[in-house]
Amino acid sequence: MRVRLVTAARVCVTNLVPDLRSCTVHGQHLAHCDGHARRWNARTERLDILDSECRGCVPRPAEAGYLCYDHLVKFDNAVEEATELVAFIWEDGGNGVRDANDGGSAGAGPRWPLTEARIRAEWIAAALDNTARTYWLDDVDLTYLDARNLIPTGSTAAYAAAVVRELATNVSAARAELIAKPRGAEAAVRATAVIQAGYRLFPLVEAEHRVGGVRCPNCQQARLIWSPPLMHRDDVTIKCDACGHIERQEWLEQYAAVMQLRPVRVQR
Repeated sequence: MRVRLVTAARVCVTNLVPDLRSCTVHGQHLAHCDGHARRWNARTERLDILDSECRGCVPRPAEAGYLCYDHLVKFDNAVEEATELVAFIWEDGGNGVRDANDGGSAGAGPRWPLTEARIRAEWIAAALDNTARTYWLDDVDLTYLDARNLIPTGSTAAYAAAVVRELATNVSAARAELIAKPRGAEAAVRATAVIQAGYRLFPLVEAEHRVGGVRCPNCQQARLIWSPPLMHRDDVTIKCDACGHIERQEWLEQYAAVMQLRPVRVQR
C-alpha cells in the first residue's frame, strides 16, 4: 500500500499558484463557498465566478512534497514517457491529430515550416529543463519555454530523444528534492501539462486496458477500465464501462494491497 506523506498544513501546489487549476477534494466545500465554480482569468488576473456548480473547493493534501496524489502519478508517468514520446513525434514531423476538445482534427501534413511535432518536442525538452533548473535556481520563468539551445532545428530524432533522455534522467534523480519546494513542484505540474498535450496530439498507443480480477463496487461486473495517467486531464481514475461508475486509482491500490494480505483458506 502506498504510504501517504500528508501534513495538515501542506496542500498541492496548484492551490498556491493562481493560474494553475486547483486540485480540490470532490464534494467537500470551504465554509465561505457560495456554490459557484471559479476560474482564473489570466487577462484580468482575477478569479471569474462561473455559472456552474462548485464540485468541491477544499484544497487536496500533498502526497509527497507539494504534489497531490494525482499530480505525483501523472508527473512520474510523464517523465517516464517523455523520451519515447519525443522520439516518436520528432520522427513523425507532422501536426498530429487534435481531439474534439481542442477544436476538431488537424491534417497529418505540415502546414508551416516548423511543424506541430517539432514545436511540441522542443516544449517538452524546455519544460523538463525548467524543472531541473529549479533545483538550484529560484528565478526560473516557468511559463516560458525555450529549447533553442537544447535541440537544434536540424537534429535527428535520435539526437532529440537523447537530449530529452538526459533531462528526464536528471529530473527523475532529483525528484524528491524538486517537489519538496513549491517552485519545483510547480515546474513539475507545468511540465506534466506540456507532455500530456503532446501525448494527446501524438498518441503512441491506445494503452487502456481492463483491470483483471476486480469487480466494480457499484454493479459487481468485472469491467473496470484503467487508462494511462497521460490521458487524464483531471483526476487519475478507474472507470467501469458497464455502468459508468468511477473510482480513484488509490482505491484500486488499496484493494490490491488488501487482497495480497488476505490469508489463504486451506481446505480440510
